[in-house]
Amino acid sequence: MSFASDVKAYSLPAGTAQATAITGRTRLQGLYYVHGNSAGATLTFSDGTSAGATTRYTIASSGVSAAEHLNIPDNGILFKNGIHLANSSTAEITSVTFYYVGGGTS
Repeated sequence: MSFASDVKAYSLPAGTAQATAITGRTRLQGLYYVHGNSAGATLTFSDGTSAGATTRYTIASSGVSAAEHLNIPDNGILFKNGIHLANSSTAEITSVTFYYVGGGTS
């Protein structure tokens, strides 16, 4: 069995509000995160190395404690300049792991 590319995983360190997680051209393929029961906390994925970079994807927590898993169809979301991840509430969204192809960790 062969695969078109190698999918890698990155976990945002616990308590980290934002980080440049991946450098270089990459594609976001999926996401797993754990959140509490307050609605509205967000994860924002931006194209670049800073919080002011262009937002490519944002997802919000629901009002129910859960672990969410999301697969992004086809080739995923392209980030030409790396992935900067911002967590609006580390108390609400306690764990974040995402899956990507390309790029490198910072």
